[in-house]
Amino acid sequence: MPTGQAPFSIPPDTFAAGRSYFVIETGEPTRVLDDERAHGLLVVPAGDDTPATWVKRDPLVYLFHASPPPTPSNLSVVSGSEQIAINLKYAEAPTYTDLSPEGATLALVESGSGAGNGGGGAGGDEGAVVVSDQTTGPLEPGGIYLGGLMGIAGETGEMALQVKLWRIQPAMDGTFNTPRAMLIHAAPTAPAVNLGYWAVTEDGSRGETFTSVLTNVAYGSTSATTGVDFAAPSAAGVQWLGVQPTESLDANRSAATSLQAVWYAAVGLGDWSSSDPTSAAQLVLFRNFGSILSATPLPLPSP
Repeated sequence: MPTGQAPFSIPPDTFAAGRSYFVIETGEPTRVLDDERAHGLLVVPAGDDTPATWVKRDPLVYLFHASPPPTPSNLSVVSGSEQIAINLKYAEAPTYTDLSPEGATLALVESGSGAGNGGGGAGGDEGAVVVSDQTTGPLEPGGIYLGGLMGIAGETGEMALQVKLWRIQPAMDGTFNTPRAMLIHAAPTAPAVNLGYWAVTEDGSRGETFTSVLTNVAYGSTSATTGVDFAAPSAAGVQWLGVQPTESLDANRSAATSLQAVWYAAVGLGDWSSSDPTSAAQLVLFRNFGSILSATPLPLPSP
């Protein structure tokens, strides 16, 4: 499991036999951008002018739980026989783990059941493995990924339980005064959607005019992972967000909130056909990547 010390996979040709090197740790360990300030190792040959080698940290993966009940609400993540993440809770802030650039095969296990030799490298009591054999594929050194458990327990096809990863590169250069957002569509019973905002009346009530910002995002996909400016108007300390089916513009689901000028990953999840608050549609806003992650759940009642 992550220890706060970033792992590095050193390329095999980095060091030559019989030579001396300086290895300098540089960058910001908590930075979530793969840029010139990212965490890494500078390997400098001693005694001559041979160019230094830059080694990026192993990929950092933030995992979130977007599969509504009856999927267990608290999961652990297992790779092989190793538990690599815990406290993966439905509709709550992501947990994180470091993975090798070669990728991994993951299993998600109901927390408290232990890990053993069951399918996909996870086991324990019968029924403890929620989903197994989830292969990430190769990952980019230095890359930052968001990965979600999506789907519905017992379903097949595109609604089946699956873990899906997206590489993100938040646009956070300099100081910005407007919230930025990307959208991940993880609600299997929902159509393609737009995310936007409503006008707000003077007393903080929802107005009549809706503006789409992130458009036509289908289940299992995302908007641009850099994020875009999300300048929702505010009155009386309130902003109104809306999630709108792309093909049915009058079926807009709305939620009131107050956004800060930070980068958000907005995740649409839940069962759009359910009225049960434990599984119904909601929009969860993730923020503070690289520090203390937080999640703001916004219920999305039927219009």
